[in-house]
Amino acid sequence: MYRHYFHLDQPPFRQEPDPQFLFQHPEWETLSQSLLAAIHQGPPLVKLIGAQGVGKTFFCRFISDQLPRTHEVIHIDNPVGAFDDLVRIICLGLGTNLADKKEPIDPVEELFHLLKTSKNRGSKTVLIIDEAEKTFLATLERLIRFSCENEQDLALTLLLSGRPELQANLKQLSVFYSKVDTGPEYTLAPLSEEQTSQYLRFRINTAGPDRETSEDLFTEAAVAKIFQLSQGNLGKINNLAEKALQTAYSQQANHVQASHVLYPSVHRSRKRRFWSVIGQLAPRSKNVAFAGAGLVLLVVLISLLTGSGTDEKTSSETVNNQETTVAPITATRQVEQDRDTPAEDRDLSEQPPPDAEIATTEEPSEIADTIPRDGSVIFQERLRASAGWVAGAYRGEHTIYVRRVNSDQAEAEIAALLVEDAYYQARDQLYLLRHNTVPPSIHVFYGRYTTMDAAREARNSLPAPLRKEHPHPLAISEALNLPQN
Repeated sequence: MYRHYFHLDQPPFRQEPDPQFLFQHPEWETLSQSLLAAIHQGPPLVKLIGAQGVGKTFFCRFISDQLPRTHEVIHIDNPVGAFDDLVRIICLGLGTNLADKKEPIDPVEELFHLLKTSKNRGSKTVLIIDEAEKTFLATLERLIRFSCENEQDLALTLLLSGRPELQANLKQLSVFYSKVDTGPEYTLAPLSEEQTSQYLRFRINTAGPDRETSEDLFTEAAVAKIFQLSQGNLGKINNLAEKALQTAYSQQANHVQASHVLYPSVHRSRKRRFWSVIGQLAPRSKNVAFAGAGLVLLVVLISLLTGSGTDEKTSSETVNNQETTVAPITATRQVEQDRDTPAEDRDLSEQPPPDAEIATTEEPSEIADTIPRDGSVIFQERLRASAGWVAGAYRGEHTIYVRRVNSDQAEAEIAALLVEDAYYQARDQLYLLRHNTVPPSIHVFYGRYTTMDAAREARNSLPAPLRKEHPHPLAISEALNLPQN
């Protein structure tokens, strides 16, 4: 609704990477040129370090697009745990599906053969692993050993992109493997306040090309507040700016003011729950109202004197919006898991007394209702989970093909789908297979099953919204060979 009001052709602050919204500033250009030069020079290992949300995935895709056609680029968004599974996925990226082989074959030997063949025809292979800090150390070690020890035979460069934990993992590996380079790494830094202002203006003008570029939709005070809360983190900037536009529209304002930039909803919901509890504890009789107010004030004073650390923690949670929205979801899933656990298997020492049954029944729903569903967060979570699902192809596992989205807005459409009730409730069983085609194509699957009969039985019990596209069971190995367009 706000797009028409603000003369925008499309949402300006989508979280998923979109080349149309590529914001390049001088520091970004310098970093990209340095990184491209390092890849061309051919060291076996190149590292890109940055905090969550600074745009590493976007940057890596930009680097992929800048590489010449003589380079074969394999982009892995979700590193799997086992080394052999990772090797199979790399082979798949090079055009060979090991699951199709009639006889067992050593994955590492096959990868070596594919890379050497690629080098002999004058092609260089660049393996980009995003969120590489999540890779098991043993897998990371074997991958680096393979690359470094075969450096002369293979034209292979590893671009490992991850949070600062990645550099810590590499340093740990260097203790017992001296060829791991732990020298200066390429760092993607957050935006400055001036760059944040430029970024907001660029996104708005890109989303609404008919807007007058001299008109800044975000006031200086709003920009300053967004920068203060986000500290230049792109993911948080997008989240805050999107909510600010919605709030400004709801108030029919012509510009986004600082008052429209709201703190994360989780923070506000906690405040509402706090005062709701206080209201329930407040005395109902006027004769004891002043005594109750005095008691509340006393509790607040004690908490102020003894809980300064709590204030700092709350402030940190306010700024780090994405982290605070994920943690309660995990807690809710634990509650749901406990519900499914037989009573005899639970830790009875932590069970509430019988008279607390009503409170324990209402609490999970209260938590779930106050947590906003973030489709982009769920989308990335299911992409990571899908790496293990892909590995099921080599164990003969089966799945259920639910639907496919093939459009320029495929990621946004899937993210919107994942917050619908039926998909949200089934999210832990959903897996995504993304193809970087033009336009992008994303396949959605449900479940992992050891037999085709088990998959057929599960299909018959799917929620109605998941059955709209006539889902059908198939082997995961077949799923990997589905048409990309």
